[in-house]
Amino acid sequence: RYEELLSIMQDAVQLELMGGETLLAKNLIPLLTKLNKRIAIKITTNASQPPTDELVALLKQFKNVCITFSIDAVSPLTFKYIRTGDWFQVERSMQDWLQYKDWINFRSTVTISILNMGLLSDVFKYLDKMFGITNVGYNWVSDPDYYAVGIMPDTVKEWIDSKTTYFKAQKLLPYMWSSKHDPILWQRFLTRTHHLDNIREQPIENYLTELYNAINKNDVRHI
Repeated sequence: RYEELLSIMQDAVQLELMGGETLLAKNLIPLLTKLNKRIAIKITTNASQPPTDELVALLKQFKNVCITFSIDAVSPLTFKYIRTGDWFQVERSMQDWLQYKDWINFRSTVTISILNMGLLSDVFKYLDKMFGITNVGYNWVSDPDYYAVGIMPDTVKEWIDSKTTYFKAQKLLPYMWSSKHDPILWQRFLTRTHHLDNIREQPIENYLTELYNAINKNDVRHI
């Protein structure tokens, strides 16, 4: 719908671009070239792509630019398992982008699921330091519903409680407890995890070891 939308975008005050991976979209540069430069541009990216001279020169022409990095884990192993990417590449890319912080507003968003609920202290601490506390937000996975944090058994929630020390992560714990354990959805999560682990040849015990141990403790249905 690129051509169809381009005609009405000229009247926009703000344009927010999301993915897929936005910075890999083949029409990104042509779109930015044709837009009225008074439009405020917001881009969400997974941070896999560093800035290019062409893209930076185009963005520089706009009234206001905001780039939001979608980051769900901040260590090589956890990032590879959750996002199937290279954390070091992502980290380098973010640093390359931050050299333009004098005219680009940078933010970060964490998408919270069963996989990273127990990692939030480290994730928020890292991102708050890089972008500033008020520039780091979050959203909850609700679809697929078997990744929603509320469906976990109480024993896993208690483990997350015990290891969550950072103030911003602690504030999110009540939401985790606001829903009761759902055995059917929990089993779907375990089955799906086992299936993906086999396909990718990435067993969860090698990447999210603490979560794996919490799941398998006290006869909580084994992966």
